[in-house]
Amino acid sequence: MPVPGATVMGQEKFTKVTYKASLDHKINDDVMIYASQSRGYKSGLYNTLPFLPTAAKPEVLDASEVGFKSELLEKRLRLNGAIFYYDFKNAQFQQFDGPTVTIINAPSARIYGAELEGQAAVTDGLVLRFSGGYLNSKYRDFPNAQTPVINTNNNPATGPVGGYQYGYQPFDASGNDMVRVPKWTFSLGANYNLETEHGTFNFDASWAFNDGFAWDADNELRQPSYSIVDAQMKYTFPGEGQRFAIRLWAKNLTKEKYYVAQIQSDGPRGSSAMPGAPRSYGFDWLLKL
Repeated sequence: MPVPGATVMGQEKFTKVTYKASLDHKINDDVMIYASQSRGYKSGLYNTLPFLPTAAKPEVLDASEVGFKSELLEKRLRLNGAIFYYDFKNAQFQQFDGPTVTIINAPSARIYGAELEGQAAVTDGLVLRFSGGYLNSKYRDFPNAQTPVINTNNNPATGPVGGYQYGYQPFDASGNDMVRVPKWTFSLGANYNLETEHGTFNFDASWAFNDGFAWDADNELRQPSYSIVDAQMKYTFPGEGQRFAIRLWAKNLTKEKYYVAQIQSDGPRGSSAMPGAPRSYGFDWLLKL
């Protein structure tokens, strides 16, 4: 890539053997247990804005998991669960530097956790859904992270008091939570289907909870916990094939305030954020061809 007075070039070749091995056993017709070991791989890459002649290293993930899958109570209850351990080597990390994003490596990180999800047919028309998850994440070794410098003076070169100074300082994020990994997540849902001679009515409602997480490796900027409630009602007209339907829907009924992206930006403006969608609702006309 040409730069004033020079040409900067880089070349790298990445290879890695990946695999997956699993073993399962049916305890009976309704319950199956399993264990798996696998390796995932994300290729290395070059940063192009600005171009850096040294490529970011490949990310390697070794995943261990044991769990079960079951259909109980004459198949009216489906229940699945798992515990797992994820070991990251050279985890790729998006580090913001002014208007550009640079991919760097956190040499070592890990996540362990558990999840449980299920579905229960309470009556012929009513189905309940539920799920829960726990994650514990850590950068075990991440000495090359960065953090913005809080601005505490009125130096014209750094802007007024507040926000950050221009530029970042080195930061050792070893021991901190991994970014965008909530510790707890839960969800509940219900679906009710009513068939009549005048058509089919379907009602669905869901609630999802997120415990919150860190937006960056220094863990200073965090997303607080939040919940999202959605609902919809669908009416399918009677007739051969039930080809026509209308649907009323609403999302984020409680008008929960949360962010879908948030980054630490150097300079006096401070952090930048993109809010999640507000409460919205609509009407759909559905045609099955």
